[in-house]
Amino acid sequence: MTASADLVTQALCAADPALAQLIRRIGPLRLTTFANHSPFQALMHAVVAQQVSKQAAMSVRERLYATLREEGIPTAAEVAQASEVQLASAGISRRKAATLITLASAAVHGRLLDRNTLRAMDDTAIRKRLTAFNGIGPWTVDMLLIFYLARPDIFPASDLAVRRGFKIAFSLDRMPEPRALRARAELWRPYRSAAAWYLWRANELPGRRTSIHSNGGATADTGW
Repeated sequence: MTASADLVTQALCAADPALAQLIRRIGPLRLTTFANHSPFQALMHAVVAQQVSKQAAMSVRERLYATLREEGIPTAAEVAQASEVQLASAGISRRKAATLITLASAAVHGRLLDRNTLRAMDDTAIRKRLTAFNGIGPWTVDMLLIFYLARPDIFPASDLAVRRGFKIAFSLDRMPEPRALRARAELWRPYRSAAAWYLWRANELPGRRTSIHSNGGATADTGW
């Protein structure tokens, strides 16, 4: 984020009073990034998290990393040398294992963009380049843009936890469709990444019917 966290939250609160109530409930913005990772490691982190809960992703990562090295996060070279069976033994699906090996091989052979190149590219160009890899879709690229490159205006409207957080924050009876989130998120430009972070955190509020504003809401347990 180029703007300070305080300025970002002030702008969001001014733009959307309903979101402001959630922000006050959650507290200061603490959106941390994985800047010390390589692009491959950041993508690996996101691939493991595809379509599973935060807790499940953490568990699989621990087993996967322990399978490939004694300590720390595996490098692209280490993953490229692994077999799909070896990765699957850590609890990762065969499809994700194939994606990780493909990405690792691309990184080893210089076909995966390096950190400096990624930083110089705009969001659209990054999406086009990375979604060319099988197993890398828009959500995975969104996670890279938010949590690795710290792009300030990314909004993963299809993310289940974002949708649940929106349901909580706006006291909806039903899970909102992504298009409804995208429409509301227009108010949150150019800080939609921070707004998404607050919607993720809404899932962690205590109680089943915690009141965020007058009608209350519910919690969920997923997120990146």
